[in-house]
Amino acid sequence: MKYRFFSAPAMVCLLVALALGALTLGPFMRETDQARFLDSGLAIAKGHPQLGFAEFNFDKQFVSYYLAALVNRCVPRPLVTDTLIYATNTFSFAFFWGALWLLLARSAHRLSFAVALSLLLTPAFLMYSPFYASAFTSAALVFLLATHLARLKWNPLSRAGIFLLAFLAVGARADALLVMPLLAMLHSPRRNFSSAFYAPNTWLLATGGLTAFIFGRVMFPIFSADVAVGTLHLKQFLGYLVFGLGATGLLLLAGLHAAFKARQLEPRRVWILFLGIALALPMGYYSFQMLSPRHCVAGAMATAVFMCARRGRALMQSYFRIRFSGGGLKIIFVGVAVIPLLVGLNLADLHHPKISFLQRTLLPSAAGVAPAGGFLGFLLSVKQLNGYLDHNQAVWVAARDTKFKADATGTVPLIWTPMESYLKFSIRLQNEVPHVYHLTSEEALLLPPVIYSESRTLMRLQFSWPVEVGNYFFARYNFVPTTSANWHGITLLRCVTNAPDLGDFSSAAFWALSQSFGPDEFRLERTSALKQISPDWAGKKVTLVSKGEMRVKSTLAKTGRTICAGSFGCWHLIEFVSVRAGDIIDPSLSTDKIYVGVGALPAWMSLKKD
Repeated sequence: MKYRFFSAPAMVCLLVALALGALTLGPFMRETDQARFLDSGLAIAKGHPQLGFAEFNFDKQFVSYYLAALVNRCVPRPLVTDTLIYATNTFSFAFFWGALWLLLARSAHRLSFAVALSLLLTPAFLMYSPFYASAFTSAALVFLLATHLARLKWNPLSRAGIFLLAFLAVGARADALLVMPLLAMLHSPRRNFSSAFYAPNTWLLATGGLTAFIFGRVMFPIFSADVAVGTLHLKQFLGYLVFGLGATGLLLLAGLHAAFKARQLEPRRVWILFLGIALALPMGYYSFQMLSPRHCVAGAMATAVFMCARRGRALMQSYFRIRFSGGGLKIIFVGVAVIPLLVGLNLADLHHPKISFLQRTLLPSAAGVAPAGGFLGFLLSVKQLNGYLDHNQAVWVAARDTKFKADATGTVPLIWTPMESYLKFSIRLQNEVPHVYHLTSEEALLLPPVIYSESRTLMRLQFSWPVEVGNYFFARYNFVPTTSANWHGITLLRCVTNAPDLGDFSSAAFWALSQSFGPDEFRLERTSALKQISPDWAGKKVTLVSKGEMRVKSTLAKTGRTICAGSFGCWHLIEFVSVRAGDIIDPSLSTDKIYVGVGALPAWMSLKKD
């Protein structure tokens, strides 16, 4: 089978990749795992791989960690941090889109343009591929493996390539193992189960993938759970699925329906039954533990492999032919792929959703915020905002700009938070050694007099730590910013036991705002922003706190109360449950300093149990 590099699917892939890269590539951080890869890659490149072995999921992603180290070794010295981040992002991006381009070029014959366009505009690909992640290094290797399996002639060297690519794909991210049954069924010598089972390539796929999986467990025995138990929430799942898969989700359903229809026509075809199961397997695995739209990459990857394989294309062609509305389905695929690029949903009020070009709601996830549609506007904002899409880039820039100081033990003390990987990476770049303390009821009394923390976690303290432990931390330490980098209150703090509790980062004010927001995350804003409520605040809770009595003018419904605690004194609170864009809150008649907290998310996403 020949490569068709100038076919419509391949050329559109190239154009999408070039446009996406121009809009988004830069020295930007998107999630904490990215910092873990860079941190461990730095340690491996310096000849200290043991420092990376304990990192998150190293046993399941060791190839991705070593690829980050390889990029590190190729970056010119002296090492510039932003250059390193830019290089790893670019490598992952080019590797993924280059492999997908090769797959489409190899499979372009009789591949529907509507199908190819739907795959290329998968939201999870667009939103996350510009940032280094194991999902994309592994997907690139799977695409190369699928391209390699499409060959018609085999020799010992080409068969060895199957084992190697399967090993690397699963070693880059273990969930690639879920795609191996699909590849085996699609590329069996004949369309029957026994042929697939006894084919040499099937056993090479199985042994290559399982060898990588077992190798990671044996060589790197510090491993985390394979399944995130108790994380299934219906609204979260549906939101991530719709805005992660997009039109590719419809393609996946169409592929499963095509297999079902073919099975009805030929009920003895066990091969078709297992093909359908294999196609559903990757997405089925993540359906019960979907923590981010990026988890849809596995399902989209399986769909791409299926649609680009000769047998998958033949099955879909028959499906489109026998369906009365086959042409209409293709139009629907293109529409569902293209329309969300331009328009999104404004869900400030869940009961009154609005179609919006600019004010799309950002959904929280484990891999950074994800837009509810309007993907093109979101991508255009990446460089306009210098990567400040959410708290991730803010925490990283603050950590990067901080000059960390070791204590008497020769290490840099820091509090464990979900953002700790940014701090550890910055500390190691400064040739210092981080020492992580956990804020638990047992260890709280052992904390040193000076310790570092990022402020983002302190703005959702009751979500991260037990209330009594968090209150102890606020009572013991006062906060001193280490840098001028400050994005809506997110910065790096030196937590000191004997510093005055003054300025914009009063620990007592943090405590008071935490009492108002509970487990919900908030941001610190200037009082000047209250003169006219920004559209970005629409539907969010706003709380004003002050040591003195407040006199506030506003037409919005509000409640006032006073809270007191021995070590914090008494604080006055005025709470606005949900504000509207354009409204005015005027606290100008108040004399004492006012701290303003704004919910990071719309009020309907609150975790508080009333």
